[in-house]
Amino acid sequence: MTFYGLAWMAGGNDIIAIKMHLSINQVTYALRVLIFVGPVLAFMITKRWGISLQRHVRDRLLHGREA
Repeated sequence: MTFYGLAWMAGGNDIIAIKMHLSINQVTYALRVLIFVGPVLAFMITKRWGISLQRHVRDRLLHGREA
């Protein structure tokens, strides 16, 4: 999903460059890097988030809810 979203955004790099007052080359190079780095970062963040949710549920099951 991250790859698709970044590829979709790269399709409108000229509009992004105009609205943000940047060079179209800067936007293009940034999106080229993000196309490869973005999905890896999204995976790492999602994995850590899932592990923390598992820990939270496990702690709640083992110790119960405070009254």
